[in-house]
This record gives sequence, structure tokens and C-alpha cells, in this order.
Amino acid sequence: AGTGVTRQFTFDHSFWSFDRDDAHYASQENVYTAIGSEVLRDSFEGYNSCVFAYGQTGAGKSHTM
Repeated sequence: AGTGVTRQFTFDHSFWSFDRDDAHYASQENVYTAIGSEVLRDSFEGYNSCVFAYGQTGAGKSHTM
């Protein structure tokens, strides 16, 4: 289902979601806007996609995904 375009792994984003009062805080909406819609679109077009969520237990990684 691909278009023949070669894709390459890149490191696109790192999000901070520890302290809501921090200027760098990333809400679930921020994460989805930055990467979610693109990952879903690419998956539906037949590309393999991966979002690697790393962080402290109970921090909300699964909930955000």
C-alpha cells in the first residue's frame, strides 16, 4: 500500500509532562497534534509505525497512547 517513498527513522519529538505548571509541559492534545495524526495516517497507508513511550510507572504513557 506504499507509494514507493523510502522513509528513514528520525528522532522527532521529546515531550515533558511532569509538571503542568512548567512552560515545556506537553498535554495529551499537544502530543496528538505533534505526532498522533501523522502516525495514524501513515499506518492507514500501510507503513509500519512506532511510538516509543518511556517514563515513570504511573505517568500516563498508556493512557496517552
